[in-house]
Amino acid sequence: SADEAKIKANLAKLSDADRKLAEAQRFCAIDDDSPLGSMGVPVKVMVKDQPVFLCCKGCTKQAVADPDKTLAKVKELKAKYGEKK
Repeated sequence: SADEAKIKANLAKLSDADRKLAEAQRFCAIDDDSPLGSMGVPVKVMVKDQPVFLCCKGCTKQAVADPDKTLAKVKELKAKYGEKK
């Protein structure tokens, strides 16, 4: 779909290492209805020294404000999407 092409193009702008992490997470850690890359290049923030990807800068404040909740969501998303080959 057009969305998928846009998402791929935006993910392609990340470094290889970041793209792999973003692809494993697949969705924003705050707005988990929002696929990473759907609103531009995913935003990377460090939460307790762990990289977290967000759909946009607007989610940054919330991600940093509740680090445990954010990291729990990332773990859940990676469990759901990350290991599927």
